[in-house]
Amino acid sequence: MIGLGRVAQLHHLPNLAQSRRVEISAVCDLSRDLTAAVAHTYGLPARAVALSADDLMSRDLDAVLIANRHHAPLIQRALEVGLHVMVEKPVCWGIDEAVALEKLERSSRSSVVVGYMKRYDPSFARLLGGEAPPVLVRLHVFAGARHKQERLHQRIKGHDTTDHDAEAESAAVDSQIAMTLGSTAVDRVKDVRTLTELAVHDLNLGRTLVGPITVREAFRFATPFGPGFLAVMSASGTPVHLEVVPDFETASDWDETLTAFYPGAATELRFGSPFRRSAPTVTHERCTVGTDVVRREVIASYDSAYRLEVEHFIDCALDLAESRTPISDAVADLALIYEIAALLKDL
Repeated sequence: MIGLGRVAQLHHLPNLAQSRRVEISAVCDLSRDLTAAVAHTYGLPARAVALSADDLMSRDLDAVLIANRHHAPLIQRALEVGLHVMVEKPVCWGIDEAVALEKLERSSRSSVVVGYMKRYDPSFARLLGGEAPPVLVRLHVFAGARHKQERLHQRIKGHDTTDHDAEAESAAVDSQIAMTLGSTAVDRVKDVRTLTELAVHDLNLGRTLVGPITVREAFRFATPFGPGFLAVMSASGTPVHLEVVPDFETASDWDETLTAFYPGAATELRFGSPFRRSAPTVTHERCTVGTDVVRREVIASYDSAYRLEVEHFIDCALDLAESRTPISDAVADLALIYEIAALLKDL
């Protein structure tokens, strides 16, 4: 496991540790203190502490889970040495590096699972099983309440990394974004980062539900918390609307939904906060029966989409399944992000 921060500690490490089909053999982070503490927490021997990503990937491993910020160089190295790869979203930050990784994936015998955990959510699987196609899809991401949710779970923090370490990784990300945009404008780079971090999951769900999406218009608007975003898109004539507002400081709860509208009916998936370990998706269904409007609430499963995603990755590593979310899938999502960014106008 490379990258031992929030998502790794909240979801991936517990799920790996609980699986009967995998053994955590090595862990690595920019912070050596954090690496040692995580190894201790999970009862790993001293040799499990890798001093660097190269050190980790030089070992006798079957697979690697990558959860740092700048993924592309690590994915490339892992595929070159023949490891199966699960990588947190986004797969990378620039189109050129995404295409290069996709090419490497095709020529490799290794499986790559990109961390779109919502694709493994039982509630989304239930929605996909519907017979009629939607006539409108609404993707709503008003991200927030991280400061409240994080208090529910203990997280180990490292204090031996320097600002230079974090800044170097962040600069590499910004460089890839600027290269793809053809612009180093700080606001435009920040727009891409925000959209990629908050909306790429939802765009992936939208494409999975209705097929390839084209962006028609995109807008940026002011909020007290920073810029919000609206995008009007379509998929083979089906309108797809995206709305994004980041508010991690004042929002009372996480607010992320996917709503599929049908003639006389609608299905809304209300996703739980990713900052809570157990937060099932709740499905709200509305339909008309005669003159009556019928509403019901369904929880398809209390199982964690993160756990199901990890088990799918293990299946792929054991040649029991093909990746549902390969790099090629993630490239299409990244391209959509840049389409939106290119069309952004201020309201």
